[in-house]
Amino acid sequence: MRIHASLEQIIRETAACGGLTAEAIKLYSDLSVGREDDPNVLLASGKLNVTLRNFPLAIELLSKALALDPGLHEARAFLAVSQLQSGLLESGLETAASLVFTAPDSTFKTRLGAPTCAQTVLGDALFQNNRTSEAISAYERALKVEPQDQHAISRLASLYLTNGQVSEAVGLLDRIKEVNDNRALVSALRLAANDPSKSPSISGMAHALYNLPVV
Repeated sequence: MRIHASLEQIIRETAACGGLTAEAIKLYSDLSVGREDDPNVLLASGKLNVTLRNFPLAIELLSKALALDPGLHEARAFLAVSQLQSGLLESGLETAASLVFTAPDSTFKTRLGAPTCAQTVLGDALFQNNRTSEAISAYERALKVEPQDQHAISRLASLYLTNGQVSEAVGLLDRIKEVNDNRALVSALRLAANDPSKSPSISGMAHALYNLPVV
């Protein structure tokens, strides 16, 4: 567990600073050597490559982790993320659906340590496969499993706006933590809350209001 925890620390530091320090690279190499068949190390390595946006290698590592331990739900979640980011939309949806089928209420941390869950991964997969109504349902389920999932909250608010469900979108405003990725969305929600007459025009541009980050 110490090995896995140390690798997780590397991942968080890498995501936070945008690159690997020399010390992190050495620590990662020291911890990984001789443990190439440890599913937890493969999971951590896969997540690290998601952070580095090396999605083909992440897919390879995470697939191997799942072959060794099919019950490693977090590996399945990050595999779906990697497939979606690689443009393998049908494969990503299939993997996300498999995750929810086997572990519908599973939760885990994003690469930055934020809480998220399997239903959010499914929501992303459905959204990217243009199945918007099903994506909304998945994000709604996600917030029942993990009420603090900021990605699910922001994506759901954006889709509510797109769908013309302005009151439902505004109802999520107080739950959103404003960051760079969702600043335009938060501004639109505040505008809709303060001036309902602008709701139709806001709904028309909602798809562009929230950039989809890598989980």
